[in-house]
Amino acid sequence: MTGPLDSDARRLLWRCRRGMKELDLLLERFARPYLASAPLEQRRLLARLLETPDPDLADWLLGPGVCTDPELAPLVAAVRGMVPPTTNPPVGSPPATDLPATHSPATDSPPTHRAAAPGPAATGPTAIGPAAIGPTAG
Repeated sequence: MTGPLDSDARRLLWRCRRGMKELDLLLERFARPYLASAPLEQRRLLARLLETPDPDLADWLLGPGVCTDPELAPLVAAVRGMVPPTTNPPVGSPPATDLPATHSPATDSPPTHRAAAPGPAATGPTAIGPAAIGPTAG
């Protein structure tokens, strides 16, 4: 547990509330202990980071994006270090094509259920429509 934060630290902590829940949680969890002992220069860097638009921050902190600002990059890496690795691909990346090791297209049988082929309406006893209902009373 950290001690009470001074007014500047509380102001920065408040700025961690972005409007994007994932960023809110990540930034606040990082900033609370960070601000308790951060010197003025580190607080200024955090303030600069918090000026970054949400889409860029989300890309840097939660996605595959790389911060190219040499002063902010170590701070971004520190915040990212709080995020556990994920097996989910980043949004917008192509779907994984890896199949489980037990799957073999050559030996697996095709599915037994098939969708109806597009074409003319069905006929016979299962047909639905005026002809299947019978003549109408006139």
